[in-house]
Amino acid sequence: MGKLEFQEEGFWEECLQIMADPGLFVKINRSKKCFIHMFSEISNQLSEYKLEKWHSISRGTKVSQGNSLQLCPYQVLDVVRDFNPHSGLNIRALNWWGRGIYLFLFLGKETAINFSKSPKSLFFNHLQNRGFHLALTDSPWDYQAIVDEGQAKLVDTPEEASEFAILHGHIQVFKRLPYKKDLMSTQSDIFQEIVDLGNVIGDNGFR
Repeated sequence: MGKLEFQEEGFWEECLQIMADPGLFVKINRSKKCFIHMFSEISNQLSEYKLEKWHSISRGTKVSQGNSLQLCPYQVLDVVRDFNPHSGLNIRALNWWGRGIYLFLFLGKETAINFSKSPKSLFFNHLQNRGFHLALTDSPWDYQAIVDEGQAKLVDTPEEASEFAILHGHIQVFKRLPYKKDLMSTQSDIFQEIVDLGNVIGDNGFR
């Protein structure tokens, strides 16, 4: 942030109004805790047995959060947590304030090429039928480019995914999940999306 940004007309007044509203910060903190609680509940539902069935090198689940992903808070649930660039696999639910909830699947290079060899597999059909997009960024963590700038496309062919993996050393597919009418419905939807994706991975032998 530059000095001139703080000198914009009306900024100081707006700043003081925000600082004078303790209720606002209470609401923000409570909302953060709500999503941490929800992700923790989903994490508890995902047994270690299931995760090892999806990926034998599973390191379990982890819930984390931060306050400045493009200046906005976020909460994360990682499932499997194998980030090996060659054989890794991770399922990530990301609640990014101002953007929404996203489900990401990271596949290391070898894993990605492996699944692309079976164009008729349930796994590939699942990605297409569920509206997953292929992130087109060099880094799987460049969420600004993936979400804000739209550097992604609908999953098309396994050959395309394989070529991307060879060039970039990984692939990442993702989709946006809707906020449901209440917390429990949203929690159930996220859990089911993760389970469906994990089961398809396990059924196709990516362990």
